[in-house]
Amino acid sequence: AATNVEISIPVASDATAPVVKASQGSADYAPEKEALVWKIKNFPGGKEFMLRAKFSLPTIREDTEVSIKKRPIQVKFEIP
Repeated sequence: AATNVEISIPVASDATAPVVKASQGSADYAPEKEALVWKIKNFPGGKEFMLRAKFSLPTIREDTEVSIKKRPIQVKFEIP
C-alpha cells in the first residue's frame, strides 16, 4: 500500500468556482499552484478511487490559440 499520496492536477490559471468530489481522501483547489491537490492517506494495492471536479473558466479563448501550456500531473507517495 502507498501512504501519504498527493496527486497534483494542473488546471487553467483562470479556473474558478471548483466543485470537487473524491471517493477517498480530500481534494482542494490550490490557486497559488494552479492545481487541484488530492490527498489520500492510505492507498491499498488493487483498489481504485475516483475524483470528479468541475470548474468555471471565465476567459474566452479563440480556437486558434495554441499558447495553452500543458503541464503534467504530479504524484507523490511513500511506500512503508
